[in-house]
Amino acid sequence: MIKKIIALSALSILAGSAIAADAANNWKKTTSVSALGGNYYQAYVRNTYHGGGIKFSGNYLNKYGFSVGVKNSLITYNLGYNDIEQNSLFLSGRYNFFSDEVKGTIVTKVDAYYIDNDDVTGNSDKVSAIAPQVAYMPYSGVYSLNLGTAYTNYQNNLSVTQITPGFGLAFNNKMGWLSLGAYFIKPDNPNRAMGIDSTEAVEVSVTHWLKKGEFLPINFLTASLMLGERIYAVDNTSNSVYNVLDIQEGSVSVGCSWDIGSKFSLLSVLGHEKFRDINFNDEYSSNYIYLSLSKKW
Repeated sequence: MIKKIIALSALSILAGSAIAADAANNWKKTTSVSALGGNYYQAYVRNTYHGGGIKFSGNYLNKYGFSVGVKNSLITYNLGYNDIEQNSLFLSGRYNFFSDEVKGTIVTKVDAYYIDNDDVTGNSDKVSAIAPQVAYMPYSGVYSLNLGTAYTNYQNNLSVTQITPGFGLAFNNKMGWLSLGAYFIKPDNPNRAMGIDSTEAVEVSVTHWLKKGEFLPINFLTASLMLGERIYAVDNTSNSVYNVLDIQEGSVSVGCSWDIGSKFSLLSVLGHEKFRDINFNDEYSSNYIYLSLSKKW
């Protein structure tokens, strides 16, 4: 699988080269390299996790675009349980419809995921997910309405359906953005979901952009809070699938993006998550740091 990741990374670079050769030079391109590391606190089974990835994105005249990314991660376990090394592929395509009839932009997007790991049970291995999304934003850019769905297929007789409605609102002369979203998740086989047949959660996030030179070279500040429960969630913000079973019972994160010259930026995020493992009657938490270095082309 490591060879596949190298090959996909090469394809991303080739795609970037091909787009760069576009005579009209109307493409905006971004390449991001990310790293994630964290530990599980008071967890009976899980110990630590870390990983990294690369993603390439292209956007043509704000009309359509695509992304391709690959990740590699490792979860270590206690009590003699086998560690899980995981590789994932992310593909995304989007198209924007500009309509004077509705006086705004309709954004359509489809994300696809494929996950391959060495889980000896096979329960979290060979996972595929597709996540169509649609959003509306008026030309004024003062708010947005969005609806996302996701369907995830697992081995050993499990599929999961997810609906994610959301709302966004600009404030402070569009220097800030407030997002509110909900997660309604329904596994079709409760026996594979710790006896749970559905979960609900809400997530609130705030982002505030800073004027250039206002505070160090920071471009924006961001924070998010998730309340409720999620199981087998597809998170389209972080482009992640929670395919390794446990119930997520809340999370909080803070972060900022630093400008490094005119072409580079560094996103750094600190986060805390709470989980519950019904099989061991175990409630535990996770602390993590996420870094992503991006270059505009």
